[in-house]
Amino acid sequence: MRLSEYQVRFRTRDLLAISGPDDFILGEGRAVDSSRMFEPDVSPYCFDLANRSLVCVSTADISGATFFYQAQRQYARTVIKVPFESLPDGPASPALIFSIGRCGSTLLVRTLEAAGMRAVSEPDFYRQAACHRPLDISL
Repeated sequence: MRLSEYQVRFRTRDLLAISGPDDFILGEGRAVDSSRMFEPDVSPYCFDLANRSLVCVSTADISGATFFYQAQRQYARTVIKVPFESLPDGPASPALIFSIGRCGSTLLVRTLEAAGMRAVSEPDFYRQAACHRPLDISL
């Protein structure tokens, strides 16, 4: 299935708000291959639950950002919309580490990156999903 990629024309200024699909005003979209979501400049940004899609953003390298979700919003060049049915199956047991702020999460991320692992510090899509009250129990 083909995905759609849109140029970011404008963005919201509230860097502290929970990430959402309306954070950007987009230009016209173009069809892109599903492999686009795996390119190194692309990362998951938020869910568009009303349209059952994952919203990803393309940015320059922001791996050193203290707050990943803020850097995504601030530096997004394009938005890629991925319908849920186009998402690949994930690994059977991904490694997710939860930590309460101010307890060494930045050090942990830097250590994982130094070991060659891909790590993301404070992605906002988990917070968005946790705060959402699903209208459809099948989500």
